[in-house]
Amino acid sequence: MLYSQPPKGSYYSALFHLTDNLLANCQSSRLVTSTASKLHFRAHGFEFCHNLNNATFNLDTVLYNWKSSSPKRISELNPTVSEFASFIDTKAKDIISLIELRFPGDFEEEQTRRLACFIAAEGSNPLANLSDTRLINMIDRLAYFKEILPAIQSRSLPARIPSPQEVRNIKDRALYRHLKSDGSKRKYKLAYLLMIHGDITTMPDVRQLIEELDDGSAVFLIHVDKKSEDLKAAVIDMIASREKALKSQLKKTNGEINSWDPTDVPGNVFMTSKSYEISWGHGSLMWCQLNGFWELLDLAEWEYVINLSASDYPLRKSREIAHILSQPKYKGRNTWIPGTSTQPWRSDSFLFFTSNLPCSLNHSPAY
Repeated sequence: MLYSQPPKGSYYSALFHLTDNLLANCQSSRLVTSTASKLHFRAHGFEFCHNLNNATFNLDTVLYNWKSSSPKRISELNPTVSEFASFIDTKAKDIISLIELRFPGDFEEEQTRRLACFIAAEGSNPLANLSDTRLINMIDRLAYFKEILPAIQSRSLPARIPSPQEVRNIKDRALYRHLKSDGSKRKYKLAYLLMIHGDITTMPDVRQLIEELDDGSAVFLIHVDKKSEDLKAAVIDMIASREKALKSQLKKTNGEINSWDPTDVPGNVFMTSKSYEISWGHGSLMWCQLNGFWELLDLAEWEYVINLSASDYPLRKSREIAHILSQPKYKGRNTWIPGTSTQPWRSDSFLFFTSNLPCSLNHSPAY
């Protein structure tokens, strides 16, 4: 978090400089004297490997390549926090040089950086060659994943929800437009995460899938592959058309517009805030799903979530699916639903209960 410096001579100025000095002292303090644990220490101040900040490391690990020292335990070397962070940063850069020398231009830069940083932090990997045993103890989940999975950090709303007139910025308004007039989230039985890719010819399948499943009991979140720009534009147009039609229908029937902004009816179909460039068999598939699930938790309250592609087609309506999932035999399971015919639902279309999502309440991945 960035703070502006307060005026000199004020109480806040004194507090600011005291905090600044404390941080500086933490950076320069020795590990053994600064750690409360005899087994692990918490490191920060990483620059190149910033996703390792606040990770914990094992004090008893023997380092073989610490500057010009002979092999010693970290507790014996007793470096400062900043010295240790700089050491790991440097080793990670060396690992990247080795990877690029062997596979020039073959790997994506950011993913290679993350890999090199983890190899350096792990320590015993042959590319790092720092130790015989594991160096890192535990990562800080938020620091490590927030770039890849921004929705891991739950979207916090103020205690008092501002009125639409108080929020002018379009980006800021996106934080509230999904809410009801009283500031609460809408409730649904089901949530769908649609992960789609390809060209604009995919749109008829997307429309038909949503029309078949949208009976008012579900919320939809659509992720479009980062490579599919034309398809993304078409999905945005479809969502806008649906919202326009819903607003027109409510106006004709004098229906209640229970929305944070009565002039801006959001509907129940949304676009993900982050687009991934997905490759089959790659971790980006998992990132997209997890980030989508957590984003759905921010959008609405629901009981079950189902991930689908544009090539899927439902054999049951959403209310029927929700009814089946509420049966005792499915309680607490990740499962798929038997179809109405001899052909079952696709067994790779998993359904998750919110209670089974990894640490769903705090949006932090479980291990």
